[in-house]
Amino acid sequence: MRLSILMASLVGGCTWVTPADVDGRRGDVDDDQDGYIAREDCDDNNADVSPGAEEVWYDGLDADCLKDDDYDADRDGFVPSQYIGLATGGATGTGLLPGGDCDDSNKNAYPGATDVIYDGVDSDCGGEDDFDQDGDGYVDDNNVGLTTQYADGTGALPGGDCDDADSTVNPGAADAFYDGVDSDCGGEDDFDQDADGYVATENVGKPTLYAPSAGGLPGDDCNDEDGAINPVATEIWYDGIDQNCGGDDDYDVDRDGYVPDGLSGRATEGVDGSGALPDGDCDDADGQVNPGQLEIISDPRDLDCDQGGDPSGSASFTARALDGYSGWDRPFAPRFAENVSGVFLSMATYAVTSGTRNYFDTALAVSFDPNDPLAGVVDEYAWFRNSSDPPSFDLTAGHDIVLTNEYLFGVTGLVLGSQRSFRLGGFDLIDGTAGLTGRVFSTSETTEPFSDISITLDDDGTMYAVGCDAVDGVLQYMEATVAGATEGIVDIEALLLGVPASTCELSLRESSGGLGLLWTNQSDTLVIDEYNLGADPPVLSRRSGNAAIEALDIDILDTAGEPVWQVIADPDAIFIIDDDDVQYTVAVGESPSAVRASVAPNGDLVIAYVDGNMDAHVLYGDPDAGLDQVDIQVSFGATEAAAWVESTGTSLLVAVLGATDVAYGAAAL
Repeated sequence: MRLSILMASLVGGCTWVTPADVDGRRGDVDDDQDGYIAREDCDDNNADVSPGAEEVWYDGLDADCLKDDDYDADRDGFVPSQYIGLATGGATGTGLLPGGDCDDSNKNAYPGATDVIYDGVDSDCGGEDDFDQDGDGYVDDNNVGLTTQYADGTGALPGGDCDDADSTVNPGAADAFYDGVDSDCGGEDDFDQDADGYVATENVGKPTLYAPSAGGLPGDDCNDEDGAINPVATEIWYDGIDQNCGGDDDYDVDRDGYVPDGLSGRATEGVDGSGALPDGDCDDADGQVNPGQLEIISDPRDLDCDQGGDPSGSASFTARALDGYSGWDRPFAPRFAENVSGVFLSMATYAVTSGTRNYFDTALAVSFDPNDPLAGVVDEYAWFRNSSDPPSFDLTAGHDIVLTNEYLFGVTGLVLGSQRSFRLGGFDLIDGTAGLTGRVFSTSETTEPFSDISITLDDDGTMYAVGCDAVDGVLQYMEATVAGATEGIVDIEALLLGVPASTCELSLRESSGGLGLLWTNQSDTLVIDEYNLGADPPVLSRRSGNAAIEALDIDILDTAGEPVWQVIADPDAIFIIDDDDVQYTVAVGESPSAVRASVAPNGDLVIAYVDGNMDAHVLYGDPDAGLDQVDIQVSFGATEAAAWVESTGTSLLVAVLGATDVAYGAAAL
């Protein structure tokens, strides 16, 4: 209509307006009468669309002409997911924004926004619980029940998460022990796997992450996988488990180094070296009772277990094989002696192996430490040594020794061709040499072997020796000083004929005539002979006899002059006679023989003997008060025995000989 009026005006003589003028003025008109000319209005044909119009979001129109996406109300570049791809009328390039905006009225909430943890807002629209930073399904105890804006279903996660920044740490995580991390948030010390309150020694003081109180547990837990095993657990013995982590063999209750019979070889779990202890402990509750214990004669317990723990077994103790020796062939005549160096045991034998050396027809001594009598042989002294087999002589029965602090001297007998001889041997204890081996003295034309030999030493350093035989009755006598013997000098050699004796023992008695006492046994009847050493040559005379005693063996003891004891083995008993002919009889059972006696430091008699059953025994005590018997346990048939009480008077030492064995033992008094 405007155009018609304009044309009429032109026809009527008005000013002419060209089409170009019309187009130029088009932006100045307001066709939709919304108060905005076309130049300002983004849609001048729609009165609801203008720069001043109120924007109605999500209707697809850019009502306020801002050219923005009608589906991104907060203009954060994201639209709610349901509007993805929807264009906005009048706004070119719209419909291309990504979705996922969980709050299109909050420009700080959209996918990719910085999510501030624990503010209760899911700013990045990820749908996660804002109080579960590590996304492991657990929240801190302080955040239990707290919901997260824009994240439906939140606020229901369990608590207990001790590190919400580490998804591997939560109450449901697997806890790897000994890595120092409490992965399951249990609050336990990571180095106490079995939760018994103790850790292995190497883990003492190590902290556990997320367990503030950890690191203070004591150590010494020997099995951290078993809560019943720790230093304060009750020990259950003989089950093979070291419950209290004491490091002990579970089969050695008293910790004495021995286990009961049948338990040797059984190892204890977790205890290195266990299972190697010997058995034989007859009382595993008493550390003083075991096969390695020194028996105490006065103790009612069977300390060395030689009687299986029987209390009466204290009246016996065990002798063990002499260490370092084997191949014994008929050892005989055991003799004890003592000096400042220790206790010496000497014997003769037809053969023995010492280490790698073989001896034949030899006499040797071994020494022991009296302070530790069960420790074994301290040293060896082969004072009459022969390494040739066969030898050029035959060794006879009988031998004896005497000691000084510097020398060991011994006498033994041998037969060479058509004659019988004493052999005086010796050993220098200071420089360790056998100085007199090979010296032969007091030769007789008889070839009958000696039946017995004895030697003694007086206070002046003079040695006296005597040997006898039971057939020809040729008594041989020898006298030498210690100083002379070291140089091979013998002062007196004498023969007395017609004195047949199966046993001969020598003792000295100080007197004006230099009287020596020699006891011999003739024709199974006890005969006491007297040997006058003051005569030249010495004279043998009969002192007394006793046909009621059938003397199988004799020993004599001189206790510093008072009294001189005669100890005699008879088929029915052992007789003890002093020099006043006061007689004591000890009933000892069947056929005592091989009697050997000594005197204890307190004056008590110590008598070793073997009975007809080839068992070894020791009698000990004061004859006036009666003697106690101690049985010696060996694993072989005994042929001879000897006993000695060492100088402190605290230990009883014994030697027991068999046909092919030598055993040595000790007991405390």
